[in-house]
Amino acid sequence: MNPLDMLLDESCNDNIVLYDDDGEPIEFEQIALIPIEETLYFILRPIEMEGLEEDEAFVFQLIETDEDSTIDLVEDDEIVEKVFELYYSLLDDEE
Repeated sequence: MNPLDMLLDESCNDNIVLYDDDGEPIEFEQIALIPIEETLYFILRPIEMEGLEEDEAFVFQLIETDEDSTIDLVEDDEIVEKVFELYYSLLDDEE
């Protein structure tokens, strides 16, 4: 199963592997799928990455075109903050 299918499968909690710009694999734990307006965001935590704290995670965005769909790292701090705020509010609602 490809990483995008794994992320979109609600029953799949397996780690996924994405590749960095150098083609090196990075294994990620799936934390959350956050829909905001018409865009899907994914919170993913690297399993092993030097220089990151254990609770740090990245936000990725689903980019869909007519040809295909990709997952891209979100670098816009405002969007990242918005995704994490929504994630934390969802966690609070579950308690």
